[in-house]
Amino acid sequence: PTVLALPDPSCPYVIRTGASHVGIGAVLLQHQPPLASDQSSVSTVPQYRPIAFVSRSLKPAEKRYSAIELECL
Repeated sequence: PTVLALPDPSCPYVIRTGASHVGIGAVLLQHQPPLASDQSSVSTVPQYRPIAFVSRSLKPAEKRYSAIELECL
């Protein structure tokens, strides 16, 4: 779901990033136990919930970066 979850300091975090020649973005995810309402469908697939999103357009100079430089940015 795209609804933000509250962070749990005892659970691991994951950062996913993306870049194009228009902008960059990232999402901070956290592996959290299933919600009480999700207990009916017990799955072995880890559930990652979004903690924060960030994105922005590229500056004129950044639009000339290579793909790997954009991912690092």
